[in-house]
Order: sequence, then C-alpha cells, then structure tokens
Amino acid sequence: MSSAVAKTPTQERERRVMSGWVILPITVLLYIAGPVLLALAFINGTKTASNGMQPVWALFVAAIVAILVAALLSPGFFALQPNEARVLILFGDYRGTAKQGGFCWGTRSTATGRRRSPSASPSGPKRRTRAATSRTRHSPRSSNATRSACAPAP
Repeated sequence: MSSAVAKTPTQERERRVMSGWVILPITVLLYIAGPVLLALAFINGTKTASNGMQPVWALFVAAIVAILVAALLSPGFFALQPNEARVLILFGDYRGTAKQGGFCWGTRSTATGRRRSPSASPSGPKRRTRAATSRTRHSPRSSNATRSACAPAP
C-alpha cells in the first residue's frame, strides 16, 4: 500500500509585478529595431564572387536577438481591474498573487496564471444552482420556415 502524502494548504503570497508601461516602450523598440537591423545587415553587407550578398553578421545576429527578446517579453503583459487578482504560476506551482490593479507585466512563465475575483470564498468554488427555466413549446401550426435557426427542435 502506498502512504498518502498530507498536503499543507497553500498560503497566499502577494507578489508585486512591474508596471506594464515601463516594459511596453522597450518591447515596441525591440520590435522596430529587429527589422531595421536586419535590413541594415544586408544593405551594408558585402558582395560575394557569385554576385550574392553576405550580410554583416553582427547586425544580423543582433536583429534576431532583438526580435526573440521582444517575442519573449510580449506574453507577460496583463491588465487587472480594481478588486481583481491574478494567480502567478510557474510550471504548475503557485508563486504568488498579483493584486495591484492596472496594466502590469510579469515574467512570461508566471504571468500566465488564472484570474480570480477577491470575492471567491477561500474554501473553494461556490456551488451553482440551476435556475428553473421555462421552455416554450412551439405550436404544431408553426412551420419550419418561420422558426429561428437557433430555436430548439420540438
């Protein structure tokens, strides 16, 4: 028999995340600089003996790095409304909760957590009750041509 491992409840840890307005101009500049550096690498390149273009490799590598860094920074942006929180998760493990509202940026790996409202009970999700709904029955005189496309079949 395998012994059951007792899990201790997770304590909520509030984490501060960076303002998205600080990282946004950096990301935009990297998205602009990448293609510009790539174009400059070929414009300032040298011609080979077979009339081909050899790029300036330093500019070419800098362009690729700029585009990759911008692509890695982009998924970290998120916005939180007042009285809203975001759970920060790294590889499935809880890392903290971002509670400050506004336009925020967290690392790509932790900013992909789920949102939750602070009104959620700490004991778990609320039990949903199904409200009584009345179904309207179609009269036998109605034709298929007059029914809505979304109307349920009788």
